[in-house]
Amino acid sequence: MRSGLLDLNFWHWMCNIVFDYPGGLPLPDTNTTSTYLSYEGSNIVYVNGGEDPWQWASVRQWSSESRPAVLVDCNDCGHCVDLYTPQPDDPVELKKARETIASYVAKWLV
Repeated sequence: MRSGLLDLNFWHWMCNIVFDYPGGLPLPDTNTTSTYLSYEGSNIVYVNGGEDPWQWASVRQWSSESRPAVLVDCNDCGHCVDLYTPQPDDPVELKKARETIASYVAKWLV
């Protein structure tokens, strides 16, 4: 969980303080998503943890059968949680996500 005070204005201020930009540094246009990008590729699984702050910079919407998006939405399911060594006490949602990912990869490798 993050405070609502840690918004874009805060990070702009923080960046200018930390890197000591005289007069401030204008923010780049970071509102770029897969909607605006033109790229080729297939057999890509976009996996995001429900508590991953980077999920908003990733593909979160199902694109196609060859580019599915999987959201692992459970407690303590943050960045790269699907890549951790599986444990018997992993949340059910994480186990299901791993099965989904494995089924796509297996289908693509045939």
